Amino acid sequence: MVSHLNKSLCISVVLTLLCTDNLSAQFQNAGGDAQRSGFVQVDGPLKEPEILWEHNLGVIGISDTQPVIDVDGNIYVTGCPVNQKTWEEDFDPIGTLVSLSPEGEVNWRYDWTWNKNQQNTWSQLTGPILVGKDLVAMGSRFGWLRCWNRHTGDMLWERRLTAGTDPITSTPIADSEGNIYVHVRDIPTLRKIDSRTGQYIWVHKFIDDSIGNTSSPTLSHDQKTVYIGRTARDIGYLYAIDTVEGNCRWAWSPEVSKGHSFAWNIPIVDQQGTVYIQDEEFANLYAVHDLGKVHAFKWSYKKEGRGVPRVGAVDNEAIYSCFNQPQPFLFAVDLNGQEKWSRSFSEGRGIAGLVVGNKAVYFGMSGTGQVIAVNKQTGEVLWAKQVGTANSSFSEGLSLGADGTLYVPVNGTPSHPKMAFIIALKSNE
Repeated sequence: MVSHLNKSLCISVVLTLLCTDNLSAQFQNAGGDAQRSGFVQVDGPLKEPEILWEHNLGVIGISDTQPVIDVDGNIYVTGCPVNQKTWEEDFDPIGTLVSLSPEGEVNWRYDWTWNKNQQNTWSQLTGPILVGKDLVAMGSRFGWLRCWNRHTGDMLWERRLTAGTDPITSTPIADSEGNIYVHVRDIPTLRKIDSRTGQYIWVHKFIDDSIGNTSSPTLSHDQKTVYIGRTARDIGYLYAIDTVEGNCRWAWSPEVSKGHSFAWNIPIVDQQGTVYIQDEEFANLYAVHDLGKVHAFKWSYKKEGRGVPRVGAVDNEAIYSCFNQPQPFLFAVDLNGQEKWSRSFSEGRGIAGLVVGNKAVYFGMSGTGQVIAVNKQTGEVLWAKQVGTANSSFSEGLSLGADGTLYVPVNGTPSHPKMAFIIALKSNE
């Protein structure tokens, strides 16, 4: 029998561990938490916010990843040149990882130089991830995974995960023990890596055994399972892989017919253990419940469209997502698969990704330069703020800090239309 004292001690230890883990970051990776929920339990701006500060990343190109925020409010953001075929400058372009203070001042930065004479290579960087209390890690072109001390900017190690030119295009994920899960483009494996040493713990080879494109990985709440979307042989799969041994627990595909793509939208997990993933080719949203060694398909939400966001969002009431063709279309679906609301937008090329607060959904609309907030209960537009040029594009998503500040990577402002920026927005209310 467990005594009341021992019960209290157990509860205290569990709460301490949970608090310790929660205190390691405000916004750990793309999607915010390890389940990529995109939900931050805070009131973001409900009226049009002011620009607190804007920071030029010093890169002629793009900032196309979601910023992360540590427990002290420091922001980590990337910038990189676009594909080399479009470079017109006389100098070698740079890419960067920048750590900024909450006031927008540079703590440190790490720069790369790309040789503009190297054609047909990718300049893409993955989104940064915060690992434990002290580390930040990120992937890049030619398959490099790198890890820094996030307080000083000192690189601790780097490891090349491929012998070819394939970049790491999927944003890694980290568990509470400091292990990193990462996939390299077109190589049919998922790797678990010790963040302290950069050494492999295991390498999982996908059972379809073919070259394919793969989404970013996502962890279950108990961190015993990693979920990853994948497209191989023109068929989309959702995989559940055991995090201890690296074995496949189950794999699900929506139907036999070909043409599905699960290689872009990142899986998200709700509090009940249901995994959501959206098909890039058909814009269908699927809900699959994890039962351990098996799975149960729950429902699908289908509309006519294509082009889905990198990150959607889920809270305890609904899943929020979108698609972008033939025109941007935003929707909320309850946890039983019933549409709560939807709305289309007549302007803009598309919504890159979403972040959700207590009362609103926030996103940037590429092709307009606007950040938009909608009421998450009704879809009604609350405000639209012009921060970029009319042709600007946004990253894979905005980030929302614990104090309600929105951090917006944007590719071009009216004063610097070719430069990558990050902008902090905060309401005066």
